[in-house]
Amino acid sequence: MPMSEELAALIRRAEEATETARRLLDENDRWRRRVEAQLTHMFELGAEVRRPVRPAAPNQPAAEDR
Repeated sequence: MPMSEELAALIRRAEEATETARRLLDENDRWRRRVEAQLTHMFELGAEVRRPVRPAAPNQPAAEDR
C-alpha cells in the first residue's frame, strides 16, 4: 500500500520532533547536573565559612603574625 506524500511528511515531522525532544531532554539533564554541582559547591563553601575558628594559644602568635 503506497504512502501518501502528506502522510510521509507527517511521519518525517514526527521523527524530527522526537529527535528535538530527545536533544532538549539531554541538554536539560546536563544543566540540572551542573546546577546540582554548583549548589553542592556553594553549600560546601558555606560550611567552611561557618566552621568555628580556634583562637591561638596564649603563648603563640596569631596566624597572621606567623
